[in-house]
Amino acid sequence: MKANENPFRSSKVEQIRYALNPVELTALSDQILAQACSCLLGPKGTGKTTLMEDLEPYVRARGYQTHWVRLNLESTRTATRDAIGQLSSLGQQDICLFDGAEVLNWWQWRKLRRAAIQQGFKLVATLHQKRGVSVALNTRADWNLAKRFVEQIAGDHYTSELNNRAKCAFDSNQGNMREVFRSCYLYLAQV
Repeated sequence: MKANENPFRSSKVEQIRYALNPVELTALSDQILAQACSCLLGPKGTGKTTLMEDLEPYVRARGYQTHWVRLNLESTRTATRDAIGQLSSLGQQDICLFDGAEVLNWWQWRKLRRAAIQQGFKLVATLHQKRGVSVALNTRADWNLAKRFVEQIAGDHYTSELNNRAKCAFDSNQGNMREVFRSCYLYLAQV
């Protein structure tokens, strides 16, 4: 199958959103804004970044200016330092959406939390492990949800073999949905 026909191409997978309705997103954004620092906690590939993207319009609707920081294991020390440094101008009507905060060392994380408290901006981070802030939502791997997404994206291309590949990827990658979708993409690319 050609890449632009593959239902698991990135442009299609990115259309899958976290499974919270507007009432739940409103309540979650209220919970986040009631605290200086909080996090979305969970394993890799369980929807933390997608959920944070879905929350952005809700916090903006309450008058907050959003500022994204995105880091990952490949982020350089300079990129990390610069990302934290950019937050020095944030104030009370700002919220930092910090994706990938688990790459910060103890000292950087402490400095970031202290800055949020002292400057008055809100901080919500994605984390894999609890790091001394309130957990706004704990995401988790869920095979039934993963299977439903695979069926939805695959459409007419859904087969029991595709399901088996998806389940194997889910199990071997601790429920990481990115790896499930990648496995499905690679399988259909060979068809």
